[in-house]
Amino acid sequence: MAVPEIIVARVTRLEPPTPSAAPGGVIHFDNGQTARPDPSHPHSAYYVKLLSDLQTMSWPAYVERDAASQTIVRVLMPLVGRVVGIAAEASGDLAVRFEPSCAVHHLRKSNPNFAAVEQNLRGALAEKTRVILTATADQQIVDARPDPAPSGGRGASADVGDNTFPITEGYATIDQTNAAFQTVSDMSCSATVQPVNPPGCIPFLYVANGCWDRAQAMCDALQESNSSLSVNKLWLFGQLSACTVNFPTCRVEFSWHVAVAVQVRDGNSTEWMVIDPAFFDAAVSLETCLSFFSATTATQKVFTNAQAFYPMDTNSGTFYTEQNARYGLGCVNFWLYFLDTALYNLSTIFTDSNNNNQPYGPPPYNHAPYNCSCP
Repeated sequence: MAVPEIIVARVTRLEPPTPSAAPGGVIHFDNGQTARPDPSHPHSAYYVKLLSDLQTMSWPAYVERDAASQTIVRVLMPLVGRVVGIAAEASGDLAVRFEPSCAVHHLRKSNPNFAAVEQNLRGALAEKTRVILTATADQQIVDARPDPAPSGGRGASADVGDNTFPITEGYATIDQTNAAFQTVSDMSCSATVQPVNPPGCIPFLYVANGCWDRAQAMCDALQESNSSLSVNKLWLFGQLSACTVNFPTCRVEFSWHVAVAVQVRDGNSTEWMVIDPAFFDAAVSLETCLSFFSATTATQKVFTNAQAFYPMDTNSGTFYTEQNARYGLGCVNFWLYFLDTALYNLSTIFTDSNNNNQPYGPPPYNHAPYNCSCP
């Protein structure tokens, strides 16, 4: 198969303006390039809808285009932000930390554009400039290049106001905590509904990234359904990993993680319990949570109230609110859409090169050939 051409740009116009995968359609990008939907492609309608959504959000798209026919082969939704760390692994691969993201992304030596992508990543890290990072749903970096769009007023100079968020005092019973877990667990998105699940669902089945947006969605839902419940958040910072049946590698890696936390009183004893349906089937104790994420004595634990949205500095315990994160990080409020799209891609579109390029299929992956099993 011929190597596809790559377009990384923002969509400016769709012809016809209504998303359609019919013959004759054309997608226009802000760099002057164009691409055409391929009606024979099994995912063409989805790709066109995704490109239309990205145009609405003024968000860049990663598009692979057949060089001969100019038709769309694949579309991915990139991240836009800053590289905050690069570490070489024994294999020669690179582990990349990116903001905004809690995941560890990997640039594999097998990537045919490894040298160019590495150069762009290291340049962005050194110069502290924004980059468009494209990765697959399993966190494998496909492409990285400077973002030509101006950052506007976003950045460290933004007025972010108070950045410390003391916990909300108050205690819940075991029954109230279990009910709270069930409330948010019932809001889980389907793995195979596209384009985009119904508003209000939370993509718990996509566990590889976006914990902060899932946590905020849970806090909002719990405060709306039970205003008397004192909802807080637990933040973990360090080298974290977790076994999971909801990812085909059976394990995910994070540089930090956040989940909902509730103080529970049972008789004369009190304890923190953690609510995180992405990884647990019920509310769990703090100790269980720490053990599950392979936390060590070097892992930093921070409790905040529900207003802390995203860490400003993983070493200082300071945070952005959801509103000021848009300025301090240069990110938009699109993460639930991004996670929902990643979940659909993993479940429906992406194929496994280690399994005869068969589709991964929807989670859980507790079946052959993955056979994920967690204690």
